[in-house]
Order: sequence, then C-alpha cells, then structure tokens
Amino acid sequence: MKKREQLLRKILTLLLVVVMLMADSSVTAFAEVIGNVVEKGNKVEVEENTDSDVFSDGSEKAVLSTQNTTNDTFGTDYSLEYLLNQFNVVSFGNVEMNETHCMGAVLIQGNYSGSGYGFSDSAYVNTPSYIGGYVSYSGPCNSRNAHENFPLYVGSSNTVSDNGKALNGRGDFNQGGQIYTTDSYVDWSALKSAVTATSAQLANYSAETYDITGDWQTIEINTGSNVTLNTHGRRVFINIKGSSTAATVINILDSGTVSNFPKITNLTAKEDESGIPIAFNLPNASAVNIDSISTPVFGHVIAPNAEINMPTGNYNGCFIGNGMSIGGEGHRWPYDGGSLIPTSTGFTAIKTVNGETPTADQVFNFNLSEFKDNEWKSKETKTNNGSVIKFSDIQYSTDDEIGDHWYLISEDQTPVEGYELSTKQYLVKVNVAKELQGSDTVYSKTVTYYAVSEDIGNSLPDEDSLTALSGQSGFIFDNKTDTTQPTETSYEIPVTKVITGYPENGTVNRQFTFRLFGEEYKDEVTVNGAETKRFKQIKFNKAGTYTYTVEEKNLSEDAKGYTKDDTKHTVVIKVDEVDKALEVTEVTVDGKAIDKELGVTFTNHYQAADTDFTVNVKKSIEGLSTDKAKGQSFTFDLYKSDETWATGDIADDTVEVTIGDDGTGSGSFAPRKYATIQSDSIDGGAGTYYYVVKEADAGERYEKNTTEYRYKVVVTDDGSGELKKEVSVWKNDDACQDETAEYINKYVEEPTSVSISKVDIKDTSKVLEGAEIQILDENGTVVRNWISETVPQEIKDLKAGVKYTLHENLAPTGYDLAADTVFVIGEDGKIDKEQTTTTINEDGILLIEDSLLEKAKASVEVTKSLKETDGNLMAIDQIFYVALYSDEACEQRVSEVKEIVFKNNSVSSVKFTDLEVNQKYYVAECDAEGKAQTKGALADGTVYQARFNDGNSVTVTEPNGTQTVYFDNVFVKKPDGFYVEGNLTITKKLVGADGNAKKGNETFYAGIFADENHTTLSDKVSQNIVPLKLNDTSEVSSVIKVGLEDNETTTLYIAETDVNGKPVAGTSDFAYKVSVSATSVVFDSVNTAASVVITNTEPEKEKTTEEKEEKEEPEKETTQKTTTSQKTSQGSSAQTKSVTYSTTSPKTGDDTPIALYVVLLLAAAAVILTGIKKHNKNFKN
Repeated sequence: MKKREQLLRKILTLLLVVVMLMADSSVTAFAEVIGNVVEKGNKVEVEENTDSDVFSDGSEKAVLSTQNTTNDTFGTDYSLEYLLNQFNVVSFGNVEMNETHCMGAVLIQGNYSGSGYGFSDSAYVNTPSYIGGYVSYSGPCNSRNAHENFPLYVGSSNTVSDNGKALNGRGDFNQGGQIYTTDSYVDWSALKSAVTATSAQLANYSAETYDITGDWQTIEINTGSNVTLNTHGRRVFINIKGSSTAATVINILDSGTVSNFPKITNLTAKEDESGIPIAFNLPNASAVNIDSISTPVFGHVIAPNAEINMPTGNYNGCFIGNGMSIGGEGHRWPYDGGSLIPTSTGFTAIKTVNGETPTADQVFNFNLSEFKDNEWKSKETKTNNGSVIKFSDIQYSTDDEIGDHWYLISEDQTPVEGYELSTKQYLVKVNVAKELQGSDTVYSKTVTYYAVSEDIGNSLPDEDSLTALSGQSGFIFDNKTDTTQPTETSYEIPVTKVITGYPENGTVNRQFTFRLFGEEYKDEVTVNGAETKRFKQIKFNKAGTYTYTVEEKNLSEDAKGYTKDDTKHTVVIKVDEVDKALEVTEVTVDGKAIDKELGVTFTNHYQAADTDFTVNVKKSIEGLSTDKAKGQSFTFDLYKSDETWATGDIADDTVEVTIGDDGTGSGSFAPRKYATIQSDSIDGGAGTYYYVVKEADAGERYEKNTTEYRYKVVVTDDGSGELKKEVSVWKNDDACQDETAEYINKYVEEPTSVSISKVDIKDTSKVLEGAEIQILDENGTVVRNWISETVPQEIKDLKAGVKYTLHENLAPTGYDLAADTVFVIGEDGKIDKEQTTTTINEDGILLIEDSLLEKAKASVEVTKSLKETDGNLMAIDQIFYVALYSDEACEQRVSEVKEIVFKNNSVSSVKFTDLEVNQKYYVAECDAEGKAQTKGALADGTVYQARFNDGNSVTVTEPNGTQTVYFDNVFVKKPDGFYVEGNLTITKKLVGADGNAKKGNETFYAGIFADENHTTLSDKVSQNIVPLKLNDTSEVSSVIKVGLEDNETTTLYIAETDVNGKPVAGTSDFAYKVSVSATSVVFDSVNTAASVVITNTEPEKEKTTEEKEEKEEPEKETTQKTTTSQKTSQGSSAQTKSVTYSTTSPKTGDDTPIALYVVLLLAAAAVILTGIKKHNKNFKN
C-alpha cells in the first residue's frame, strides 16, 4: 500500500509540473509546497519534502510562519482624558482610511483598511496601537517613532511572521518594533461603557446654550467653558476666545445624522502640536459627517455611538466613534485641558436683623472676594433673599487650579439709613487636589471655614490666628436698628483715568498710579488704562470738614507716548450728624460737586512718536563708458497713488541723480513722514499709503526706462507709543525685496532721420494719401508702418548701414501697388545713393511712385455648408439667400440678393461679380428682401445659425481676381427634407491587356442607381452620373455625397454607363471588360461611408490555334470569386463578389502551443494509468 501511495504522489506531482509549465507559473513556489524541482540529465524530477532541512541539491526548504502571541493588556485607564491625550483614533467598529496617514496611535475594535503613509507616524507617540480586527491598511506603523522596539498589537485573525515583523504577508510592517497577536488587549465593553457614560455626563454640565438661527453664523466661545449648540442642521463658525487652558466642551445633542459640522476658524493646523483642550461632544448622534467646509477640525470629537465620515481635509485631535471612514490626515494634538468634569464649591451665609429673619424690604448687599496677586479682588456681589445669602458655585478643572484658594465673605459697608451694618468677615479656604477615581482623573476639594475677629484690610491673615468653624452655618450677618449714638460713616473717593488720542484698535496696557493725602491718611490706587477705581474707604466717627489732595504719580519709563497730568486736585468731604447718624453731606473737587461715578478725573493724552519712509534711487548706464557717463544727470518723480497704482500729471517729489566716478548715481527723495498731528509736511497718521516712482526724462540720447517702482506703506498705531510701518515693494507687477528703485538706461547713438513721400509716378509733385507703407529690415521684419498723408513722413532712429526695404502694402484707391525698393543710410546719417534703388528727389526725400490702375473688377464667391452638431447635412431642395454689405453691421447692402440653392447636396456656392478692387465687403446671410440675419428658421421651425469661422469680411486686391468666403449653417437638429451626409468613393482603374496598370486620358462614367436592374438613377446622391476623367493617369477617384435618413437603410447600385446614364458594360459598343468590386453598397446611421472600384481592362489579342490548345496551370488562390449575371432591359451587367477565407487560432496573449501540451498530458496520463493497472494486477498476484 505504501508503494501505491508513493506512485500516486508521483503521478500527481508530474501532472502538476506539466500544468504549471503550461501556465508559466513559478516552479519554485510550487516546490515550496510539494518538493524541489531538480534537473537530472534531460529529466526534471520533483523531490518530496521530508523532515530534513535541505533538499538533495543543497537548497533550503520553506519554513512556515508562526503567530507572535502576547498577554500584554491596554490597562485600566478608560477615562476620556487619557484616550484623548494618547490616541488619534478610538473606534468601536471598523476604520477605513484612504490616501492619508494618522500621526497618532490608533485603538480599533474592528478591521482597519485603506491606503496611506502610515499610522503612529510621529516621533512623539508614546502609546502602542491595537487593532482587534483584520489589518489590510497599506501604510506602515511607527515609521517615525522615536522609541526602539515599540510594539504593535493586533487581533488573532491576522497573520504575524518574520519574527514578529511581518503582518499578513507584508514585511517590516511595524518599523518601530515587533507585532504581537492578542484578543484580550482591551476590555471593549468596559471601555465603551466608560466613554458613553462620561459623554452623557458632560452634557449635564453645560452652562450656556447657543441657538443657531441662520446659516454661516459666527459665534464666540470662551475657553474653559462648557456650552451646548442647537444648530438645527445649520452651519456655524466658531471663534475661540480667551487664554484659559481648562477644558472647553462644545455639546451637540442632536440625534441621528449630524451634518454641517461646526468649524473653528481662528486656529492653524500643524502635524505636531503641544496640545488642545477643546472637545466636541455628540452623545446622541448615529452618524457625523464632516465635509471640506468644516475642515480642518480643531479639537477632539467624542461620538461613541456614531459613524464618523470625513472624506477630505485634516483633523487635529482625537476621533472617538463607533466606526470611521476618513480621507484626511490625523494630526497628533493631545488633550491637555485637565479634567473634563470639574469640581465646584458653593458659598452661603445667613442674614438677620436684630437676630430675626429680615422682612421683604430689608435687603442688603454682600461681597465675595478672592485673594489673588496679594490683594483681595471682588468676585461677586449678591443680595439676601430673606435670610439666605447665596453666591454662585466656583468650578475647578485644571492643573493650574491645584492648591489653596482663599475667599472673603463680607457685607457691603455702604451706609443704609436706620441700620447699623454688620462688620463681620468670614474666610473660606478651598484646597484643590487631583486624584484618580476609578478610571477617571478628577479634581477634588477640601473646604475649611473661618471667622475673622477684626477687619483684615487688603491682606491675608495668618491662618493660625483664625477661628475655625464647622461649616457655613456659622456665617451670620446681623444688622441692628434704632441705635442711640451717631453711627460711623465712611466714603470712598473715586478716581478716573481718561486717555485722549488713543487708537481705536489699540489695547491699553499701561498702568497709572494716583496718590491720596490727608490728615493722618494716605492711599494709592493703580488703574490699567482708562479705568475708574476707588481709594480705600475713609471712615468718619465725628462730624466735620475733611480736606484731601489727589495727584498722579510720575509715569513709568514704559509709558511711551503718554503725557502726565500734573494737576493736584483738592477734595473736600463734609460730614454732618443727621438724626443721630453721621452722614457725608457734601463732597467737592476743586470747589465743584464731585461726580459720584467718576470722582477725581486725570486726563492723559496719547501721542505716538512719528515715523518716516525714504525712497532711494540708483542709476546706471549701458552702452557708454564710465568716463563719458560721468556727470550725466537724470530726473525721477515720486507720485502719491492708491491701490490702483494710478498717477496724476504732477509729481509730489522730484530727485535728480548724477552719475559718479564708478558709473552709477544715487539719490533719495525727501522722507515721507507720518505723525498723529497733521501738517502740510505730513502724509498722515495710521493708515495705508501708496507711492509710485518713475523716471521723468532720460534725454534724447538714452532709452527711457519705463519701470515703475510701487511702494505700499502700512502705518499702524498699536498703542506702544510709536507708529510702526511695514513696507511692500513691487517692480511693475512683480514683488521684490529691495526697497531701492534701481534704473538702468541704454545709451542710444545719434538718431537718424529720413523723409518718405508717396507720389504719382507721372507727377511726383502730386503726393498721394491713403497708402499703407512698411519699412522692412534685412530679416523681413516690419520696423515701421504708416498710412501716407499729403506731407512726407519723417522716420527717425533707423540704423546706419542696414539695407531697408520700402514695401507698399495697400495702394491708394485707383492706383497699382508700387514695386519694392531698397535704401541704405550711411554712417553720416545721409542716404547712401549707391546702395539705394528708391527714387530720391532734389530735397533728399525718398519717393514711392504709384501708377494709376486700369479699371478692373473683382469677384467674390460665397460657399455655404449645411451642418449638424454630428456632421454634414444634405438638403433635397432648399433655397437660402446671401448679399454683400459695405459696413460691418451689415446694414448697408451693396449687392443684389442672390440665392444659394441646395439640391441633394451639403455644399453650394454663388458668385458676385463686377466688384471694386481693394474694396472691403462684408458677407451676410439674409432673407429674400436682403435683411441680414445671423439666425434663421425653416418652414418646419428648425432654427439654424450662420457661422463664419474665418470672418465675413473680404477684400480682393488683385485686378480681376476672386476671393472665396466660406460659412456654415449649423442646425440644432435635422430639419424636414434634410439628410445626414454620407460619402461614396468611386475609383476608376484602367488595366492593359498585359494585366498592368495603363495610363490614359479617356473619360468614363459611373451611374448610381436606385434599383439592381439599373433602370432608375438614384435621387439620394449629389450626382448620379459621375464623370471619371483620366488625366494621363491609370486611376482616378470621385467622392459623391449621399443623403441618409434617420433609422433607414439606403442601398445604391453602381454600374459603368455612358454620359447619359445608360449601362454599357458587356455591350458590343464598349471596348473594355468591366469589373466592379461591389455592385451595390448599403448606407445607414452607422455605415456612412463606402468605396467602389470599377476596373476597365483592355481585351486580349486573338490567340492562335496553338495557343488555344496550350493548357495553363491554374493559379492557386486563397480568394474565391462568385460571378452572377442578371439580365436587364439595358443588357447584361456583371456582379462580382469576392470572398476571402482564413483560419486563425484564438489568441490568448501567450504563444505557447497549449494544444500540444494537452496532447502530451493526455498521453502521459494514459501511460500512467496503464502502469497503475499493471501494478495493481501484480500486487493482487
């Protein structure tokens, strides 16, 4: 049995070898599976794969790949913050990326397909990627990763080989390290649950809702905020405002498909970035479509239940979705906004009046302040609602907020008549910390409450000196009524900074400090720009008049552009006792009642320092030595302009530049000055200015340089104390970097001058006007062209020694063109008579002499073609009209109206005669009355348009000459009575008795018939009796136009005829044997062209008896000819059909004789089967 198995294996091997040889397959690949192909003598044998490492010829065996498995896992941090920070893509389904790459790591539950340049394609990636499904993505992994031996994890449906480098047969897939297979890397259920829950929770923290009411609406969103967009499917643009690094969450709560994805417009995309704290949250969406208008996307997209589709553009952040199709780049912008879900603290206190709950009209003000920058800053003011005082919650969500926060709660001490206000103060310390709760990184807080025994002023007291409280229930403010002693009063003096002259778009970033002096009292307050603040509260415990001085401190050195207000203001405060209470009854500033809002006002004027701009000019000369150029002066003009670069007639400034010893000259225009205070010498303040520099005059000996230098000067005042300028320069229309206007002039030799006059040859004193004269140089180039007038034409600046040709291009009316003549100007500037053939009169004027024309006429032939969009049309019988006009508008007709008649043709012509020579005519199609028209309509309503491809004007310049004008009528569809044009080519060949082509001068005729009996000439052709004239040739052809109707077949029959269309082939009167290649041809909408060859052969001479008895060996032909004769009323006509047979094997692209191999294969199989039978028989025996 073992021998039988070995025999069967060899049979199978041999059969496979034969089949693979026939298919040109790889023998080596075959041998890797079955065995090794070995040549032994003239035989090819296949060795079986055994347990040894090599075959008998020493070649190595193929080693099958094995999976590179691992037990590594993703970890347990399923927080949104971690995912957005570490990955570019997190998908709970399949991901397809096309023609792109992904800079960051990917975390994909499904398959990963598409093509591109790679993923994890950044030197900053520090997290491995995992793909749970099958990977067919064409790009590599970790090609730019800075980490060595950086792994890639894939699901077990993939094949990993080559020691963990090849993935699914692709070598070196992970260019940063090895590839491992695992199906337990991520707990996808836990991950999705965590993401989905956090996404839903984020929407609950939204503090503001934007209702989008129109398309293309632009909104501003502050950094660090959590907002909701009600887009209603409309497109919205977002400007991110502010500098907070806290999380910025934009919720879109629409369900189903979300299109017109919002676009952030004030950020710039880069491949690698330090981070972005912006996240779009779409917890309810099932699909998110991001089109090209919405890209680039800035921020992270959290849509755990949605398919994300982005066919183009790029995204800067992380996409989290249920599946993705992406055609744009993913840029690694990690999330850096701290906790997405903040912690918060609330502040409450209790209000009483005389220990009781306040009545509805007992309302007081309370302040919440925060200690920042070493001072207490007001954060919020609230009133009591009955006994409850409640301030807004304060949230903490960034690392910047980790640590202690101190808050002060106090009652506003502005006096309230009839009450003694509580002066209690309470402190709250909030300690913010960052910690891990489950899989989320969160911020927590610890709150401590203190009571303050005395006014803490503007400082933070030592915490050890404070009295701790168990909670905010101890924050009690109790006011008293009906006090018997005068209550203490106080006053805060406001001070206001006013700035004049400051630019509208500037940002005031200068601080101004004011001092307050009084008896046993002083204070300072600092404002930032134009702002109002109050000095520290002044308390009064007795009636009286109190005087204070307020002044501005000296300005700091960085306060450029500002003037100091040196005024010292006197403030007088009068305090009186009213109803046993102290009260400030009057406050004056410099003797006038104080403005309660502005208080003491100091005015600073802002004036930015001036700036200027100077245009420099450089001059040099070509074609002149330095010595000769030295001392030459040139003038340049500067013009004020606008964005069109237009200049007026008068320059705003002029500079003269003189060439120096080095062959160049330099100069400068007066500086253009810019200042905030205007004067005649100032161009203006902040704004945009345009200037143009031109060369004014180069003089007669130099070619003027027409270059324009254009300057755009943008002057801005950003509030820094000095005007800034930015200069852009163009040389004509081309931008340039050098601000210097550089001009080069070419030196021109002494100019020449010659006078030329057009005269009558018989009376040279008669100067003729209206001739077009040209001067051509030795290359035939026209250097001058003009129309002659009644005075000689002076021509300057021609070159000496050049042989110029005087050519008359158009003669005056009634005159013949003069013959060309030549003239040469000598080095002395005078005409060289020896080399000049032009007539020169006694005044040295060159004469072009014309002779009067004999009265001659001209003709214009007009040829018109009928066309459809797909080709030519033939008309059965149609008349159109044309005429000649003297004006381009074709309103002045100067000829009779002529008919252009079409009968079974697509082209027709008409001729106008007795026209004027050298007169321009305009050809137009018209109606029967001669009114020109560019469009017309036939009786069936079909519209056509006249189209002159080469123009409709014509001038006949030759006496008795003819010019032809061609135009088309183009129809949008085929009209009634029109045919599509087909072409029938009829060729006449003349053959001698010896069988060779023979030249002749005879005229033969071919008839085109509608019936096969040749009784009726066809009316579907442009010519049914076709003359074929041999002009000393043996062959001539004629193309006949055939009218074809839509969806119909036309059959034409061709025969040799006489001039009257009577068939002559085979008659006794016709001396030639006639052979027609095809006696009939068929035309239809597909077959629109055909050819017929009629061969006329001279008859052989009469053979002798001996010749008749000789038998000729028949020729071997591959063509069978069938000849049938039909009897007609005109006699016999021959119809010859030629049929060629050929047999060709089907082509497969391979010249291998497959049939032979098949036969060999069958023979081999038969032999093998016979061997098997014998073997079986022997085995049984």
